[in-house]
Amino acid sequence: MRPSGDFYDSELVRYHKDRKVEKAITAIVIAAGFLMLVAPMWILVFVSGALERLGVITALAAFFLALVSTVTVATPFETLAATAA
Repeated sequence: MRPSGDFYDSELVRYHKDRKVEKAITAIVIAAGFLMLVAPMWILVFVSGALERLGVITALAAFFLALVSTVTVATPFETLAATAA
C-alpha cells in the first residue's frame, strides 16, 4: 500500500519487493561471513613474527566482538561466548 498526500515524493521514495531485499541481505551476510573466515588466514600467511601475528589475531577478535555487540541484541555474555567460539 502506497501512502498518499503531500508528504510522499515519488522521485525520492522507492518500493522494493521484500523477497529481493531479503536475498540481497542474505548475500551480503554470506559474503561478509566468508570474508571474516578466510581473510584472517590469508593475513596471517603474509605476517611474520609471533608478536605481529598475535596483534593481528587480537585486532580481528576485537573487531568481531565489536561487530557482534553492535549488530545484535545479545547479552554481553552471549557476545563474548560467540567471540570465543
